Amino acid sequence: MSFWARFKESFYSPEFYKRVAHEPLSLGFKYLVSLLAIGALAVSGILAFEFIPFVQDFSNRVVVDVVAQLPEGLEFYIKGNTASTNATSSEPIFITAQFDATTTRATFVVVDTTQAFSVNQFGAYRSYVWVAQDGIGYVDDTGVSFTPFEAETDGLTLTREMVVSGITKAKSYLWILYALVVPVLFLLFLFINMFTFLSLLVSACFVWLIAWAKGIKLTYKSAYLISLYAITPSLLISFLGFLIPGFGIPYAYSVIFLVVVALNLDKKLFAPTE
Repeated sequence: MSFWARFKESFYSPEFYKRVAHEPLSLGFKYLVSLLAIGALAVSGILAFEFIPFVQDFSNRVVVDVVAQLPEGLEFYIKGNTASTNATSSEPIFITAQFDATTTRATFVVVDTTQAFSVNQFGAYRSYVWVAQDGIGYVDDTGVSFTPFEAETDGLTLTREMVVSGITKAKSYLWILYALVVPVLFLLFLFINMFTFLSLLVSACFVWLIAWAKGIKLTYKSAYLISLYAITPSLLISFLGFLIPGFGIPYAYSVIFLVVVALNLDKKLFAPTE
């Protein structure tokens, strides 16, 4: 019996469930692994389809915009753990980049090496990053953090041309990221979904209880075999949850599984041999 035939029958076919209750576990495992693999491939492919254009937009629009705001001939130095630039003006260099339309921060990076870092001044800049005279302040999950310049960065020199060259080289390697997105997401989702086999060890107990309530005698092995197929509609709901933001029905995963089991356990079919 082909995978697709089993997939179709798993929704509603008491005769099918009567038959699979006595099959080898290997057939049930093979079916569920195939289903999980197809689901993981579909989810990873669709997510990659959304992720790759985002990265392209980031590299082509945001990064280019940031570089364009760097003054021509700009040079940045760190000497004696103190930063400075060759800018002729003492005015800060503000670099904007619109990552989030709802953000309250006016700029992405501020380069102001004329003064040491202070939380109050950082708040006034309303920026994500401030390259100050004595270190770099930035916003993270904990609030505002500060990393001072140390011996490792002493003697560092950066120019606008070096920044542009570095970004250009990095963009040339983006194809590697694109090539890895689908297989990495596929393996990640497949690994996560493999825990389904463990959860079904508990679900099989509920299959056994439903069978007992209907007057059907099942072994635990048969109950587990049935659960390997009855979980199919619930997994489809789970896959949709990954793809559709906000999609979700409370307890749908468990309720649908129990309904499928209840509908497909027919006492008339099981009674003669159980």
